[in-house]
Amino acid sequence: MTQMRSLGICLVVLTFTVAPRALIDAARAQAPQNAAAYDEEFEGARQLLQRHEYFNALKGFQRASQLAAGKSAEAFLGMAQAMHGMKVYKNALEACQSAIDLAQANPRILARRSPPIPNRRWPTSTTSWASC
Repeated sequence: MTQMRSLGICLVVLTFTVAPRALIDAARAQAPQNAAAYDEEFEGARQLLQRHEYFNALKGFQRASQLAAGKSAEAFLGMAQAMHGMKVYKNALEACQSAIDLAQANPRILARRSPPIPNRRWPTSTTSWASC
């Protein structure tokens, strides 16, 4: 259960803190000369994921990752989502970590992530939300 929560948190963090457009741009910049093949493979895997064909989507994301020489955070995130759908949580968590590691190595992605939330004074029962 703890792994599922960790995986869920990881997927939420990746989904909302790393801009999807930045991931696509980074993947294209990092992809070798066969960028068209990567784009085609990734898009096919993404469509399979949307249709809940998790096993075939996973294979597609793995091929896309190979085409990007294992440097595509986007492909690893897709693999994590497919593994989550297959309920292989430990492997999904590892794929999430790989996606995070690759995203942190890219200054363009780092520049687009959301800043940390500063220490806030949360309202008490006597204060209103408007006063925060």
